[in-house]
Amino acid sequence: MNKLTRLTLQRKVVHEEVMSRCDHPTADQIYESIHINFPNITKSNVYHILDILSKEGKIHLISIPGCNRYDLNLSKHYNVVRQECGKVEDADISYMEEFDKKVSQKTGFFKTFSHF
Repeated sequence: MNKLTRLTLQRKVVHEEVMSRCDHPTADQIYESIHINFPNITKSNVYHILDILSKEGKIHLISIPGCNRYDLNLSKHYNVVRQECGKVEDADISYMEEFDKKVSQKTGFFKTFSHF
């Protein structure tokens, strides 16, 4: 198996793992799940592939203090982080573009914790 084929297979496996989850996993969680069946994949490969997939818009990167998370939900929506455990979840409220604009104007922050 040549390097390109291996990277393509690894990319497919990483993407499928993210798509199969609804828990907003970290790169390490994805690696741990994949490594069981694909012992030759490295953490570096997983981080690199997740970066590519998020830049291509196939998954969302959620940057939060402590660690990045990944989301398969590509629609505009809000995420919330539980203070006590750090768990990330989709907020059960409709996305409101006007709300984001008001928060940005009032605080000077570029965006709220939502997906674009």
